[in-house]
Amino acid sequence: MATLKPLCQAAWLLQVNKTTDDNIKDITEQCSELSPVQVPKRQIVKILNSYTPTDDFEKRVAPSFVRKIQGLLQDREGGSSQLMLDTQYRFQVTFPFTPSSQALELLEIPSSLRLGFLTRI
Repeated sequence: MATLKPLCQAAWLLQVNKTTDDNIKDITEQCSELSPVQVPKRQIVKILNSYTPTDDFEKRVAPSFVRKIQGLLQDREGGSSQLMLDTQYRFQVTFPFTPSSQALELLEIPSSLRLGFLTRI
């Protein structure tokens, strides 16, 4: 969960309403893993500035809204300095083995599959 939390927060940030002062408070509280490292390159601000709506129902994020977010973030500290998922991280996957109840040596391969080149071992 800790690995995916910044990504989930970035996705939430893209979907949330970004117009009122109440939205500013919600964004600064909900995006705790998107850290405000280095004042000009804040992850939250970077996402808001980079966001481009794909339809006419949504507007670009207003520069005044982004400035208000920056003001609230200046005092905030901590969080992860990572925006994207670490691509070098390896997730362990375990597939359970379930033996087949069908005797494989008794299977008949239909000729319609044109697999005559296969030989039984």
